[in-house]
Order: sequence, then structure tokens, then C-alpha cells
Amino acid sequence: IAFASLPDFYNGITNTTSSTTPGSLIDRTDTFNVLGFYIQDDYRVTPRLTLNLGLRYEFATQLAEQQGRSSEIRNVRTDGTAGTLGPVFLNPTKKDFSPRFGFAWDVTGNGKTAVRGGFGLLYDTASWWGTAMIVTANNIPPFGSTSMGGSTTIQMTLPLTYPALGSSASIVNYNIRQPHMLQYNLAVERQLPWTMSLSVAYVGSRGINLPIYEEGNPELAGIPNPLAGQTGQDNCIARPAGQAFNVNATYCFLANPSAATPNATRLNPLLGSIVYIDAVSNSWYNAAQGNLTKRVTKGLTFQGAYTFSKAMDETNGSSGADGSGTPMDSYNIALERGRSAWDATQNFRFNATY
Repeated sequence: IAFASLPDFYNGITNTTSSTTPGSLIDRTDTFNVLGFYIQDDYRVTPRLTLNLGLRYEFATQLAEQQGRSSEIRNVRTDGTAGTLGPVFLNPTKKDFSPRFGFAWDVTGNGKTAVRGGFGLLYDTASWWGTAMIVTANNIPPFGSTSMGGSTTIQMTLPLTYPALGSSASIVNYNIRQPHMLQYNLAVERQLPWTMSLSVAYVGSRGINLPIYEEGNPELAGIPNPLAGQTGQDNCIARPAGQAFNVNATYCFLANPSAATPNATRLNPLLGSIVYIDAVSNSWYNAAQGNLTKRVTKGLTFQGAYTFSKAMDETNGSSGADGSGTPMDSYNIALERGRSAWDATQNFRFNATY
């Protein structure tokens, strides 16, 4: 039970209410296995050039619920409230081949100047599955749902009552894509006098298909009808229930939905609010790094490191607990793009031992 203010709380005037729908089966036993294989070799092309080559294949088996309590709303735009028995989502890991490449080049041949670089494609195979299953465990029909009550300005009465279509589900995109990251770096290293060495490097990464929470059935209120203003057309028109939608089009909806159709203004009027887990976010990291090191001589050693970097993303994490919340527009995640919460543009560190 949520209240808009402290006075409302004192007077029992609710803002919103939610509860696991009575009769929901909330316990799950989900199982899967992860297998990984890799091959790697260092190949010396010339006395001055060495290549590091590798390939990894890591995949998970299809997630399975031991008691058969597994279902999914497979299309949030057209499906109804029943849910479809079967896997919560299709296994996205079957093509998780991860190549790795690196090289080291002795520029002058005397071992004092080296250029090194590397690239890797890395998959987040199944670490996010557990979190997703916890979120959806009691909230996928027909096994469970959350009953939602809208805003009210009257005093709360018990037991709480909810509108017939005021239920909420938590689901994973049935065709979710596999989260992965590209990592790459290039460095120049130089041996200096007095047993010192200097390294200057570029380091970067690119996160793709990162999982986030979003509103899967957004309200369309405020989106204008393209026919508005034309002779004989209303500002808003009713849509056929269950109609397929094109998210790039402009929508119309019931201007004044009745209490019997509380979801009339949503993308899919057959469903209420949906916590939707999808892999649609991106991240970027680029950094210039410098490192000066002195090896131990006469009892003295020191190291200084400086990083100038920029970290950007479209979400700070995969759940509200990460401080990311839900996107403003589930169909335009780019609106969330900005500096990461943990972005630190400049970082200098120094340590010494004598």
C-alpha cells in the first residue's frame, strides 16, 4: 500500500495498492547447466612478432522448471491474460562463440619498445537468469499475478478490492537476445633509463544487448491522433481489442475509459502494467591510460598511473535496485543515454616503497 503523503497515510487515503493475487503459485525450481570449451595458442610469426589466438564456446541448456510451472506472455502487443505454457524465454546462448585475439610486436628488435594489442568478444552466458526468474516467479499467468489498484482519494477499506483487469505481470522477452561485450586495447611500452618503464594505452569496451527492466505495456495517453482536426474525426478513437500494433505508428485510444476497461489507454488494452525484462541497453567505455613504473633498485620502487576516461550507458543496471529505474520510453531507449553513474573522468594513483 503506497500513500502520496504523510497526511494521507494518517488518514488512510491510498495512492496505489498492489498484492500478489490470492491463489498464485509462487515457488519455482528452475534448472539449467552451463558448459564451456576453449582452444588457445600463442603463435610466433617472427622473432619480433607474436600472436595470441583463442576461441571459446560457452552455452547454457534450456531453462526448465521442475514442477511444470512455466509459462510466458509471448507477445505483449497482442496476447491476452492467459499466458502460454512453456519456457519463460528461448535459450539465447546456442551461438555464443567468443573469439580472442592479441599481438605483441618488438618494434626495434632490441626489446626496449613494444606495441601490444588485443580484442575479445565476451558473453554474459546465464548470470542474469537467476535475477530474472526471481522477479517473474510469482507474476506470470496462469500461475500467478499481482493485483493492482489505481489512484484513489477515498479512505482505504479492508479487504482491498481491485478492478477486474487491474493485474500486473512480470515477464522476460520470449525472444530475448544474448548480452555481450566487445573489449579492445592498444598499448605502446618503452623501457627508460634508471630501471623505469612507460606505458601509454587506449582501452575500450562496448556493451551490447544489456538486460534492463522496462514498462512492457506503456500507456499511450498524450500521443496525438493523426486524424485529429479533420472534418468528422474525433480527437481519439477506440481500437479493436487485441489488435496488432506498429510501435512506429501514432496511436489512438479511448478518451475516457470506463472503470470496466482500465487498460484502454495502453498499447495492449487486454493487459495491465507489465514489468518487462529485455536485453536492449548499451554501454560505452573509452580511456587513455598512462603508467610509469620503476623497478626496485637500492631499495626504492614506485608506480604512477593516470587514466582519462568516459563511461556512458543507457541504464545503470538491470533493476531498480541498481538505481536505474525504468526508461522514459520503452521503445526509444536512446533517450536514456548519458554518463554512467560511476563515470570518473580523471583518476591518478601513485605508490612508492623505500
